[in-house]
Amino acid sequence: MTVCLAVLCKNSKAIVLAADRMLTAGDTEYEQDVRKVHEVTECCAVMTAGSALQQVDLIRNAQGNLHNHKHPSVIDVATELREQFVQIRRDQASQLHLQPLGLDFKAFLSLQDKLSENLILRLTRNIEQEQLKLQLVVAGYDITGAHIYYIGDPGVLYCYDAVGFCAIGSGEHHAELTFIRSAYSPNLPLNRAVFLAYQAKRDAEMAPGVGAKYTDIGVIDEDGLRFLEDEALDKLRSAYDRLMGRHRDGHGDTDAQVDALTLFPIEKVTKVTEGGDDGSNKHTTQKITKHKN
Repeated sequence: MTVCLAVLCKNSKAIVLAADRMLTAGDTEYEQDVRKVHEVTECCAVMTAGSALQQVDLIRNAQGNLHNHKHPSVIDVATELREQFVQIRRDQASQLHLQPLGLDFKAFLSLQDKLSENLILRLTRNIEQEQLKLQLVVAGYDITGAHIYYIGDPGVLYCYDAVGFCAIGSGEHHAELTFIRSAYSPNLPLNRAVFLAYQAKRDAEMAPGVGAKYTDIGVIDEDGLRFLEDEALDKLRSAYDRLMGRHRDGHGDTDAQVDALTLFPIEKVTKVTEGGDDGSNKHTTQKITKHKN
């Protein structure tokens, strides 16, 4: 339960990150005074949505393996994080489904001809369906420009450069709608992209589980990762409040215009009497006419 997002800008030469600080550990959720944007290299960061219990080892292991790389590209970082994701998911599946039977993956594969078919099918299905319930957004800059990657169950890795933005967590759909409605383009100037990322995060606060107490905004470009300080965040907050105020004022005008609309023709019922002068065969019918008021 959270929202984390990344958006390309400056013709894909920079990338803006936004996140809350909601932490999920099992059934517990709370906001803490620690950023959820984790620096992996000088020009690459990762944000996570889901249980914090697995993400610590995942990121720490990836950082250790990348330490010997002089200048890893963004895809190098994303690939290493994906490999750690797959390994942790594999270890979890083994602990839950194989170790209680005294097996590991090597023994499970070597004993295929000795185990019952039903047991093999059940274990295989359980292993395949095992999930970390963890999502990652990898964002960074290298010699080819700025890039966004997504990692999720069961270990998929997708590049989001063509879309230009990516959001994860319970607030992802609210954030995505903000980008779609704003006619977003990766050619946006930096300031516009920063405000759009801030707006998307604030809009996502309507979703359950998204933290509203903190909003972190970071920028990654050729100079590395840097975060906006409180003074800049206060300016973004004021701009966002003004935008929401204009929307509320506009709603009043729109409501008045909608109330004045005639959307359906009004039916008028008129009684018509037909028959002879002596009253024979006289009958009354109703004539319905439709007109606009």
